Amino acid sequence: MKLKSFVSVLAAISIFLAGIFFSACNKKSDSPSKTSAETGKTFEAIEKFEKIGDASSPESTLKLIDEALNSLPEVVASVNDVKITSRPIKATLQRLKVQASHQNQGINKQQIKQMVNQVLEAEIQREVMFQHGKKLKIEVLDKDVSDILDLMKSRFNNEEEFLKEFSKSGLNLEMLKKQISQNIVVTRVIQKEIQDKIEISDQQTLDFYKKNENSFKNPESVHAAHILIKVDNKFSDKDKEIARKKIDDILIKAQEGEDFAELAKQYSEGPSASRGGDLNNVTRNQMVKEFEDAVFKLNEGEISDVVETQFGFHIIKAYEKKEAGGLVQFDQVKENISNFLKRSEAEQRTKPYIEDIVGKADIKRFI
Repeated sequence: MKLKSFVSVLAAISIFLAGIFFSACNKKSDSPSKTSAETGKTFEAIEKFEKIGDASSPESTLKLIDEALNSLPEVVASVNDVKITSRPIKATLQRLKVQASHQNQGINKQQIKQMVNQVLEAEIQREVMFQHGKKLKIEVLDKDVSDILDLMKSRFNNEEEFLKEFSKSGLNLEMLKKQISQNIVVTRVIQKEIQDKIEISDQQTLDFYKKNENSFKNPESVHAAHILIKVDNKFSDKDKEIARKKIDDILIKAQEGEDFAELAKQYSEGPSASRGGDLNNVTRNQMVKEFEDAVFKLNEGEISDVVETQFGFHIIKAYEKKEAGGLVQFDQVKENISNFLKRSEAEQRTKPYIEDIVGKADIKRFI
């Protein structure tokens, strides 16, 4: 059984806030009589949105989303007098509009309202937890933020592409850094107040292993390496032809006996290039179908023909094959099981912990 760790810090935080915390905020909004003139106008805009019928075509869906965008005030809530703006909600609706436009997708009013509410609650909960983190004197260094920023940038071909992508959410670089800093504070609150206080005994770990033996059976695997020449949907036909010619030339070198690992280091555009393309042991359902089909057909020491996937063109080499069977030794998975049990326990403790903190906050909603 593979107990996967969080790959992306920001993605983990988003799931954490939107999922585990979603039901935490239950205070009612201020009544219309207590709101400002701006909020009064907002109620008029929302009332207009409510009177619109559900979308019956892709075109009316886009109009419905536009009306939803127009109904949002600049400030949608406050937490202990700290304002929460509509920017995250508007960014979400803009992405929804692009998606609906590209996919000719119909969306009804209830779906839009549900999405708006989910983003609103996640932003409220993030702010509550951030303020609580400051009370606990949790600090974030500039390096902490820059490390996350570098991780985000590494997923793009260049900084220009990165800046273009995140600007779609209405953020500038300073706003993004602030959001990252807040997210780090939130995760450290959970780490300090919940995760660090959980102890998993060796007996608990062993009991889990014994009760779930079927999950710890050694799967069929191939120790494989690959060389990747990237291709994506932005490539022109000419660009794709150039990439194909490049991988074909590399394949000839590999078939003529040149060292596969050295070829991978020299030519591969994948993250495993520095390791000679080494992917370690590949198991079923771990890779995309085209890659999986190719790698499990290979004999030990054999090199594949060119394999095309959504990521580009691959050449795959199988070093060693292992049949399924037998149990993974307990000592090999003990730490993973312990971490898994700790995470599970933390998830169970998190919701009531957050509900308690949120219940003490002065939360006002304006939509």
